[in-house]
Amino acid sequence: MNTQQIKHLIADEKAKINEEELFSSPSYRAYLQNIADNVSGKYGRGAFVQVVYRADVEETANTDNFKININTANILARSFKKTAHKNLSNIGLIGHECGHILFTDFHFIEKYRQAILNGKFYPRKPVTKNFRRKSRLAHSTYFVLIKPKSAVNKHLLAI
Repeated sequence: MNTQQIKHLIADEKAKINEEELFSSPSYRAYLQNIADNVSGKYGRGAFVQVVYRADVEETANTDNFKININTANILARSFKKTAHKNLSNIGLIGHECGHILFTDFHFIEKYRQAILNGKFYPRKPVTKNFRRKSRLAHSTYFVLIKPKSAVNKHLLAI
């Protein structure tokens, strides 16, 4: 078999797998896990990577400091035509979430979230003379007071 024949066999095999099969496969999850381990694991802050392929949801990726959830069919990945570019966007999201694991103070964020859910500001209510900021602050306070805690919590988790 010559090089040209081998290239044709490889191309034939590549054509058999679709993007959903690729981006939701255990091998692809392991590939992203390896990247996450290399980025955050070397500082003792590794996280388990969980992969879903859901084009019907807006979720891209998130972390809770222990696990990275990534939707490999996210809107950003879908904006690219080539599979290789979709892959690079997913790698970028893994890197972004690893940045949160390494540099985000999750303890502070949880204290902040709990305070907001209880209708308070943490560590204290912001003070501003800027009209637009005052307006936003009033709107946020109103939102917290009138919405059920589940809706406020969902909004806070999206921040």
